[in-house]
Amino acid sequence: MGEWKNASIGALCELLNGDRGQAYPSADELVKEGYPFINAGHLINGRVDFSKCDYITAKKLQSLRGVKLQNSDIIYCLRGTIGKNAIYEWPSTGTVASSLVVIRAQNIIPRFLFQLLNSSLEEKLRKASDNGTAQPNLSAESVAKYSFCVPIDEKEQTCIAEVLATVDEAMDKTRALIEKYTNIKAGMVQDLLGSGEEVPFERIINVCFDYRGRTPKKLGMDWGNGDIPALSANNVTMGKIDFSKPTNYGSAELYKRWMTNGDIHKGYILFTMEAPLGNVAKVEIEQRYILSQRTIAIDCNREYCINDYLYHYLMSAKFQRYIALYASGTTAKGIQRKQLYKLIVTLPKSIEKQQRIADMLTAADERIQTERDYLTKLQDIKRGLMQDLLDPNGVSVDVLM
Repeated sequence: MGEWKNASIGALCELLNGDRGQAYPSADELVKEGYPFINAGHLINGRVDFSKCDYITAKKLQSLRGVKLQNSDIIYCLRGTIGKNAIYEWPSTGTVASSLVVIRAQNIIPRFLFQLLNSSLEEKLRKASDNGTAQPNLSAESVAKYSFCVPIDEKEQTCIAEVLATVDEAMDKTRALIEKYTNIKAGMVQDLLGSGEEVPFERIINVCFDYRGRTPKKLGMDWGNGDIPALSANNVTMGKIDFSKPTNYGSAELYKRWMTNGDIHKGYILFTMEAPLGNVAKVEIEQRYILSQRTIAIDCNREYCINDYLYHYLMSAKFQRYIALYASGTTAKGIQRKQLYKLIVTLPKSIEKQQRIADMLTAADERIQTERDYLTKLQDIKRGLMQDLLDPNGVSVDVLM
């Protein structure tokens, strides 16, 4: 490992703004093809998504006094999602919206700079510099004062950037696979859940537990003093129960006094009735649960429907649009149980066919989850590498080359 030095972004780079004057492009000046006019929404996972970009004509670009983009420029967000950034890689120039600043490397390797700007070091500097109130806000002057410790030898900068970029590429490929399999599943859902007998929701229900409005205080008790988890709209997320979300736990005595209508079992479907409306999860582990805020638990009448099929049906875009039509409320949407019972569910008449459909969709979910788990692993690897390689006292990049 060679010698490192402390230097500010302002000493290492030139910071350039977009045009903020009267020539700023209006909506009717945007075109389908031309030169990219980039805003914060076009910055995705460190890249510019040119498929979503706005474009302006050459004449309009020439009329602007702001930055004209070059390859390897870093586009950095100053307002809203501050710190969000991407490296510019495009065969022609373009420009940026007023909420962005362009950081052009001069005395530092651009891809090494890009890694610094996506590190925990940048996050600490950004949070210390945020001068926003209701909306997070930075100034280009604040960004210019960010100070990092960097290798003096540009070869070392390049080696570090290449190692980290290798992980970035693996993450990009994994994200692409997740998107691919998600799109395949969406097509499967549309094909497999779109035909069959239409029956009212109430007919397919065998058990529906609904304890909304019940609280420990109303029972003369409190949360705590036990390890029985409460299932609520806080931890019932779309597709799974997430106990990393805020979760209350109760005692055996609270459970006994609360769950008076029966127990929730493995395979039951959980459905949030409001705030948020329409989250669906399946109970995967057989244990005791307390059914709490804004959530009902459903077990199907197997004469008509199986739980595995209903689980996928309730998550489908078709059903989610359907419940939205019958939701009430303004800020917090919800649906009454009597209204839910009137909604129509499309069912294959054969239970065997329902099971085949459920198995196919479950297999698709498992493939997507495998890729998500791998992405999480790569993100952990990247964080560890950054802690070592961007620290002058960390592991030398030579060990990894």
